[in-house]
Amino acid sequence: KRWNSTSALLEFMVDLELRALPNDYGREIKGMSEATGIPRADLFILNMAYEVWGLCTSMVIQDDAGEVWHGRNLDFGLFPAFDFKHLQWTMTEALRPLVVNVDVQKGGKTLYKSTSYAGFAGVITGLKKGGFSISVDSRFDNKFDIGLIK
Repeated sequence: KRWNSTSALLEFMVDLELRALPNDYGREIKGMSEATGIPRADLFILNMAYEVWGLCTSMVIQDDAGEVWHGRNLDFGLFPAFDFKHLQWTMTEALRPLVVNVDVQKGGKTLYKSTSYAGFAGVITGLKKGGFSISVDSRFDNKFDIGLIK
């Protein structure tokens, strides 16, 4: 019974946070919850985990032929999430089976492609052929937590 009241409080708090998220982000998480039966709180935590535990890196290079390459890794985790016994990031191992390549289409035509993980609302890595590529990575400075506060 205690868990039910704690769970209800958590869901209420998550609903407040979802309404505060920009644009349709919160509604997308709610929709995924309704479609899958996964609790909103679980999906919210999954979607916010990168903001707290992310540690990915990207690089853009140009080869001798003038071809531009955008590479990145998905190595989620900071020091508290490191498994010293197996020398692996705990969250990376948990998310590895959820990695998906998404082909976002409209009218049967590809708008862009994205590599992400199932259950994530948004784009971590995206590519519009002939246009641009984008990746979300971590950068640490003296304002590390400002995004979590504002």
